Amino acid sequence: GIAGLVVSALGLKLLTLAFPDGVPSYIDLSIRTPELAVTFLITLLAASAFGVVPGLRAGRTHSATALNSTARTASGSLERTRAGDLLVGAEFALSVVLMIGAVLLVRSHARLQQSLGFDQRGVISVRVRLPSEKYATDEQQIAFYSLLQSKLRGLAGVESVSAAVGPVPLDGTIGGKWNFRIEGQTPSAATEQVTTVHAIAPGYMQSLHIPIVRGRDVALTDRSPAEDVAIVNQTFASRYYAGADIVGRRVIPDLGKNSKAPPIRIVGEVRDFRHERPPAELMPAIYVLRDLTFPAETFVLRTRLSDASA
Repeated sequence: GIAGLVVSALGLKLLTLAFPDGVPSYIDLSIRTPELAVTFLITLLAASAFGVVPGLRAGRTHSATALNSTARTASGSLERTRAGDLLVGAEFALSVVLMIGAVLLVRSHARLQQSLGFDQRGVISVRVRLPSEKYATDEQQIAFYSLLQSKLRGLAGVESVSAAVGPVPLDGTIGGKWNFRIEGQTPSAATEQVTTVHAIAPGYMQSLHIPIVRGRDVALTDRSPAEDVAIVNQTFASRYYAGADIVGRRVIPDLGKNSKAPPIRIVGEVRDFRHERPPAELMPAIYVLRDLTFPAETFVLRTRLSDASA
């Protein structure tokens, strides 16, 4: 058992070397207490069985042999019995180790296959960072990203292209958080209401195959200096609007006394999907339409390649 723990610890240490920038938050490489307890229990039972049972068998064999055979024959028989018991014990111990490994492997596979709420197959994410000295203005950045999107859409096997400012699913981060109130609520309501915030381009949900359950997707024609537009997830609607139709309502961000953030009109509600793997909590989320005017953007491509990696 101790040897198994040592090997596990060394294995985890080697696995961390595969992530030079640090292990993402959605990957758990720790030795969990339940697995440790099960391993200890099985080791204890195995040690008891291999210590007591062979001893009892050896005692019975020695007594019977002493009564019916000579001392030399009894000694040889006892040695053979002990050798056989050791061999059986070693085989059983190896079987236990293999069984534990198989159980842990199946559990790990099952956790990885839990539904994330979107289709990972064929999705490729590409992080682009522009040099600020060459692309200093919004116009330059928009021109570059528009050209890049056009080029990406023209690639063979690409079905759709969108983008996000900041985190995308399973990249190890979940974005910023805002306090807010829904239009019609008192300002004090914002102290109790928090949501994660993501900036996206039109077509983002389509590229991830996330269905819109109410309303519609954001569009470039929604842009207005008077208000932003966004879509929310089901957790947001159920937690802060009792599951009723929130489409058409406006959210008022509470970013401090000097904040000039415009209100946000909700145009759609999407099915819940995860930015982190379970057991991370599924958070309320709002996805706000943004122009591609940031130095760093993450492009999300939906392709026909079933083995593409996100």
